[in-house]
Amino acid sequence: MPIESLLAALRDPGRSTGELLVGVKSVGTGRGVSTRGAPLSLGARDSAVSIIRAALPDDAVIRIGRTFLVVRLRASQELLQRLRALAVVDYLEPNWSHGVM
Repeated sequence: MPIESLLAALRDPGRSTGELLVGVKSVGTGRGVSTRGAPLSLGARDSAVSIIRAALPDDAVIRIGRTFLVVRLRASQELLQRLRALAVVDYLEPNWSHGVM
């Protein structure tokens, strides 16, 4: 999803909860879940969480799932681009209004 569309969805309460879903992965892997459905190891997830947390503003609120984070923050185009560029980020998506957590 293009950053502009992601930002618009995050700001529209009719489309999303305003929370950002951040998929996590190990550096050098393609996805947070293998083609066989094996989830990211807890150690790899915790390492990714530390890297992502360091890139977020101090007031961001994070809930941690097995292969993704749910983040409440004041999003900007620059912040979303910085997150997307991290080697441990698999994807960025809005938490659609029906929610996942």
